[in-house]
Amino acid sequence: MSNSHSVKGGATLFLDRFFVDLYVQKAFSGSDTASQLYDFNLSFPSGDETVGLEGSYPYIIDSDFEREEYSFSTGYALGSQWVVFGGYRKAKTNFSDTMSLKTEIKGSVDSLEFPLAITAQGKRRTSFKQDGYFIGGVYAFNIGNHVIISLNAAVAFLDGKYDSRGSLETDATATVDGGQIDVPVPSSNIGTNHDGDTTGLSLGAALKGRIGERLGYALSVDGYSYDFEANQEYIADLSESVLRFSAGLSYQF
Repeated sequence: MSNSHSVKGGATLFLDRFFVDLYVQKAFSGSDTASQLYDFNLSFPSGDETVGLEGSYPYIIDSDFEREEYSFSTGYALGSQWVVFGGYRKAKTNFSDTMSLKTEIKGSVDSLEFPLAITAQGKRRTSFKQDGYFIGGVYAFNIGNHVIISLNAAVAFLDGKYDSRGSLETDATATVDGGQIDVPVPSSNIGTNHDGDTTGLSLGAALKGRIGERLGYALSVDGYSYDFEANQEYIADLSESVLRFSAGLSYQF
């Protein structure tokens, strides 16, 4: 479950059938908690034998994030119902993660099974940048004299860059034959940096109408989905999706 606060702003300039639009959005103080499963496979000498340890355990990831987005677009009205537009978009998301683990799994050697206690603490900072161009259109039509419905769609082609850096400190202790053995688990550095292409699709619908001569209302739903495909084959793809609902009332004095 995540939560965040955001500020949005913009301005639009009209000149006959042309328009220019500037949009800015910043989300801050966002936080989320997730878990990720890791496989554990380790062997170490114990006396004259080699002890094998394996299992799966979940990391808890507490993440704080910030996001900023800018877009500039220009468009043209085709008649009274169609509008086409295109523009440039740039977005950046920063994550600051705290990773923690405390669990117990089973190790084994021959027919002997024993518990293995594992604890870990780590930090990681990640940034994801996207920028590129988009095109789209809006179609609006009337229902009666007081209701307007508009539908919009846009597709974006962006360049993406993903960078993640951090470290993980792990301790493990095995209890064998009533005694404790420190298991050598080396500290690990976490780091990856790769580029890729992002394809985005946004869709929306809005309804505006009036009740009487002074009271107006507006309902809308919109969302977008961006899919990042890394250029390297061994890097997992990323996706970002948002769905928003809004409602409003206006009164003309």
